[in-house]
Amino acid sequence: MATTVITVAAFQTACAEVADAIAAEDWSTAANWYARAEAINAGLDVEAELEGQKSRRRETLAGLAAAIAMARAVASRQAGSKRLIRTTTQFAGF
Repeated sequence: MATTVITVAAFQTACAEVADAIAAEDWSTAANWYARAEAINAGLDVEAELEGQKSRRRETLAGLAAAIAMARAVASRQAGSKRLIRTTTQFAGF
């Protein structure tokens, strides 16, 4: 029996969890919540109308996946540059 409810609120929560995981540089959690957001998004209507207001939802979250990949790559490059060691030799003046 499914425990996740397919609602706009659940989708927004999943996207917010992705954002929080990106901020924490927790890539495993970001990927997990991204997958959940995709699953919830797949269960939502692409188009909806309420009281004359039409709404169209994105069919994929490709932009969100790209954002995760970009943030991870930047964080990885920054972490790699912090590991560089600088050595200097100072000579005593005569």
